[in-house]
Amino acid sequence: MNLSNLSIRQNNNTSCVSGRGSDRTRMTHFMFERYRHILNAMRSGSYPNTPKLAHALDVSIPTISRDIEFLKERMHCPIQYDFYHKGYICDKDFHLNF
Repeated sequence: MNLSNLSIRQNNNTSCVSGRGSDRTRMTHFMFERYRHILNAMRSGSYPNTPKLAHALDVSIPTISRDIEFLKERMHCPIQYDFYHKGYICDKDFHLNF
């Protein structure tokens, strides 16, 4: 994405990063809370899957899938899917610094 097309706007409760193309992302405090919950559930060893996480966080399954993909690709979280347990796992020592 060309940085000259990037703008940052803030208001009382959200921060937005917008730009041209498919990299448009709106970051809110709800997203950070979801990320924290997702990682805590994965680090706990309970092998949560997307339907369980979506139900616990009251969001859609595609939202959880996007969150997991974001955490893996953009935040470099060591998240892996365990086919035996049918759920995700993350290294217990990994922490995001928000």
